[in-house]
Amino acid sequence: MLDQELIERMSISQTVPSYTEPWLSGTYAKIPTVGRAVLHALDLSLDDLTKWTGGLTDAEVHAEPLGLTSVAFHLRHIAPCPILSLSF
Repeated sequence: MLDQELIERMSISQTVPSYTEPWLSGTYAKIPTVGRAVLHALDLSLDDLTKWTGGLTDAEVHAEPLGLTSVAFHLRHIAPCPILSLSF
């Protein structure tokens, strides 16, 4: 039952409120350019995580609908990506 509810909830179109990209918000003005870009990239990642997972319950985050991997699995595995990409 949880799988069907999750699929229906994900397929409902939502109205998208106005959004300002972090790099356009004028934050971190006193930080050097490269450092500011890194901070804005991390802010954008946090905004995306909040947008796509903010309303999910623990059960939904760990659910494996139709035998697919859970959202929690993907969050654990993408978390190091921004840090790794900044180290090259």
